[in-house]
Amino acid sequence: LAGASPAGRALYRDYVRAERRGVLEILEDFSRCAPTLAALLDAAPWLRPRPYSIATEGGGAGIGLCVARAFVETPRKRKVPGVASGWLCELREGDRAWIAVRRGEFRPPAPERPLVLVGPGTGVAPMRAYARSRRAGSAPTLLFSGCRDAA
Repeated sequence: LAGASPAGRALYRDYVRAERRGVLEILEDFSRCAPTLAALLDAAPWLRPRPYSIATEGGGAGIGLCVARAFVETPRKRKVPGVASGWLCELREGDRAWIAVRRGEFRPPAPERPLVLVGPGTGVAPMRAYARSRRAGSAPTLLFSGCRDAA
């Protein structure tokens, strides 16, 4: 599909990259193409780990993830789900997932100091956990969050 010619590269860019087509979609569109499993695995890129913010209040027995299912609209108006967020949103209680936890660097101020948290659309999970963990009687805590697109 992506031949070495300028036309082949343009076709690959427009059909595969711009439209974010996966291997399965391409194989469905080109049903006469039948690569072996070994060839598919050899050509598949490794997925990089995706960092997510953990929304757990200090001392909690478990973790909670705040995940928004991401969709990207392609030039031809196809809505393509994000790989990691789509997979995470399909998990159900009892499902298993491999994770690694890294300690965060943000430390909230003392409870007697007011706290304003701003989450502009990503990374709101730890701020939500901090806001929820502040005791009654603490100084005011405000959390502003938003998202890229109107609902």
